[in-house]
Amino acid sequence: WAFGFLQSQWGWADRAYIEDAIHNFRSRNLPVDAFIYDFEWYTTFPDYFVKENGIKDFSDFSFNDKLFPEPQKQIADYKNQGIKFIGIRKPRLGDSLKLIEARKKGWILKSDYNNRDLDFSNPDLVKWYKNQTRPLLENGVDAWWNDEGESYYTCYYYWNKAEFELHNEVLPNTRFFSINRSFSPGNQRFGYCTWNGDIKSTWEVLRETPADLLNYSLSGMFYGSCDIGGFGNTDPSKELLVRWYQTAVFLPVMRAHSNLFTTPRFPWLWGEDAEDAIRKSLNLRYRLIPYFYSLAHEAYQMNKPIMRPLIMEFPNDTTLLNLTDEWLMGKNLLAAPILNEGGKRNIYLPEEKWYDFQTNQLIIGPCKLAVSKALDEIPVYVRAGAILPVGPIIQHTEQDTTSVIEVHIYPGKNGTFCLTEDDGNSYDYVSGKVRNIVFAWNDATKTLSWKITGNFEGKYKRIKAILFDINQTALLGKEGKIKF
Repeated sequence: WAFGFLQSQWGWADRAYIEDAIHNFRSRNLPVDAFIYDFEWYTTFPDYFVKENGIKDFSDFSFNDKLFPEPQKQIADYKNQGIKFIGIRKPRLGDSLKLIEARKKGWILKSDYNNRDLDFSNPDLVKWYKNQTRPLLENGVDAWWNDEGESYYTCYYYWNKAEFELHNEVLPNTRFFSINRSFSPGNQRFGYCTWNGDIKSTWEVLRETPADLLNYSLSGMFYGSCDIGGFGNTDPSKELLVRWYQTAVFLPVMRAHSNLFTTPRFPWLWGEDAEDAIRKSLNLRYRLIPYFYSLAHEAYQMNKPIMRPLIMEFPNDTTLLNLTDEWLMGKNLLAAPILNEGGKRNIYLPEEKWYDFQTNQLIIGPCKLAVSKALDEIPVYVRAGAILPVGPIIQHTEQDTTSVIEVHIYPGKNGTFCLTEDDGNSYDYVSGKVRNIVFAWNDATKTLSWKITGNFEGKYKRIKAILFDINQTALLGKEGKIKF
């Protein structure tokens, strides 16, 4: 579900506000898999205004009754509608009595100022922290959004380690997921995502964001994200917000967020044409999840980034050395979203046969393109030889129960792709409980063949192979082929 759309904001007002947002997403057919809640989910008083000695009865480890008067019931109800719960966490305490206890026991970081930050490398503190946090997981929290843990280099590592261990105690054999503002070596083992911080709502920052996440990929952090629309104290324009959503379709984790003092990034608040364009983007994101999820398995097994700079696949093309406004998802899908006002941009395609994802037009690289795109259009190109698995339009990932996998073929050279399935929830994949469908395209004979391995049953029973305007269906079985 973390490959779906995650809606975050600072400013969830109350229970009715949350449920109205759910209603709007579902009634307007806008896919979403999780809501991410800022500090108001657990406290009525902003943590930013808490002084060094804390506040009496500050809520560090409980639900805010205004938003969650019946937390267990509400969260279960929201999950039944396909909405997971992700809550923000700070690496510090706000309650004055808890702070006194923590300081006496040496659990607060030593520094030149009287801070409130916890030392997560202390085993006794970790044990206490787990006991405080356990009821939150028991009430249904699915994942954490860890913010402001830059007080020491390894804070995020020890903090996530504590959360990861507790998660496995309360929810055994259920995957842990967290979103964090920084990362350090070793965090990858935890199901760890990093977003690029509290960014401004400008075109310049939108253009800079892919470079941030490409550098994350090259540093070994394969799950990068950003605040769609920016977090700054000004609203993005309608056009900027739409283009940001379109860009995020092709980021490893797709997450919108906003400041308390700006308009929430809910798609329906920005005009009908913006809502339609954002819906189209969300539908594309969800249709590509079978491809992205297989890339995640490739990243796990082979250390290949999901989001890649073009220079990784075309190392001899010096034009690509500092190119960050277009990139690859896997080796076959080239995203070149509009990152400037006005719908126009220049695109460079390296030496290869490429297809326009929208029109299937063949383009021979290397070449430079000047494109102009309507508000609801995204420049995307597919490499010849690509085999692209595509899912149905759904409103959340648990809704995808289709038994037919759609596979699009882009001819011009031979190609292979491994579509990987697992249960999407447990760690059974670590012990090999997966199903790999290895597709191969023979361009000379115009034949798509496949072989299936693994001990996971998988949901796909049939294949619909599509070669432009021609399609054929067949049973998957253990192996098979379709000739065009």
